[in-house]
Amino acid sequence: MLPLHFFANPSFTLANTALALMTFTLFGLVFMLTQYFQSVLDYEPFIAGIVQLPVAIAVMILSVMSAKIAHRFGTKRTVAAGAFLAGVALLYTRFIVDANTPYSLIFIGQVVFASGLGLMISPSTSSVMQSVPVRKSGIGSAMNDATRQVGGALGVAVMGSILNAIYRENLTQLLDTLPQPPEALRETLLRSIQGAHMVASQLPDHAQAIIEVSKAAFVTGMQQALLIAAIVMFVAAILTLLFLPDHPKRLLEISDKQLRDQGDGTMVPNIQMRSMRGPSDNLSAGARLTLMNREILRLNPLPAGIRVISGCVWVSWKGKDIVLTKGQEIKLSRGGDIPVVSAECRMALTFDILEKKIASAA
Repeated sequence: MLPLHFFANPSFTLANTALALMTFTLFGLVFMLTQYFQSVLDYEPFIAGIVQLPVAIAVMILSVMSAKIAHRFGTKRTVAAGAFLAGVALLYTRFIVDANTPYSLIFIGQVVFASGLGLMISPSTSSVMQSVPVRKSGIGSAMNDATRQVGGALGVAVMGSILNAIYRENLTQLLDTLPQPPEALRETLLRSIQGAHMVASQLPDHAQAIIEVSKAAFVTGMQQALLIAAIVMFVAAILTLLFLPDHPKRLLEISDKQLRDQGDGTMVPNIQMRSMRGPSDNLSAGARLTLMNREILRLNPLPAGIRVISGCVWVSWKGKDIVLTKGQEIKLSRGGDIPVVSAECRMALTFDILEKKIASAA
């Protein structure tokens, strides 16, 4: 199961959000362009597929380059720039697309849009995978894939619904200027642009007029859907720029094996931590503090020592990373401060500040 506390880490949550919004616009755009090329510009299905290859090629090239770009400028700036670039491309396409737009203009929008996606994919995925504990990387990968699938499904559903609703509304108005077809054929006309082509083949006297009004209605719906997609990408750019960390922070996790083998106070590998609380003030002898799972407290001023009452605690002190479990204690020397963090455990960590003052640690 997915641990819900993963979402407390902005490196995990914001990167997944960016990926979901990215696939929202990508799948929605591909859904519309496929119909646009075939039913509006009258391309053959094979050609309609070929002219969308620039999107895949540009994504591939920029995805390879994005790792170096993110290393130089930071994850948040790279992802935000990619989202902004994609938003600009969608807005550009919204204003140039019509029933007779030359492919050369659409090609520009495709390449710029795909370049933006290429800048987003690799850094966002890296942020997701680096933010989860190593032994939970499978969950991180599954969540990364799930957000893309959900975003893509919503993109097709939402943008397709917007397109179809506006298509029906506009086509209804345009049909009022033409001789009215039978009711069954009228409903087929309103259902989709492909249905309009079918009806046109059955009414040769009005075929050209039906095709023209259906193309005009489809393009109007597509323009509005593209505007929504552009807004979505601009929102993604703002969110990532404001909240996505430049350097992913891995959630703390101390494995059960580490606690069994190293719960006697021996050194354990350095572990990156999730959040910071403190510094603590006015710690008196005998004070009892409680930390929730993976919460960090920086002890300052330094107490004489701490004793673990329940749960397990990770202490970083004098270059050592030490795990203590229930009933164990550590004595500390004066000077400086230490971070203390609760490890993954089923209960809150509670520890006592030792009353006896120790001049130096053993």
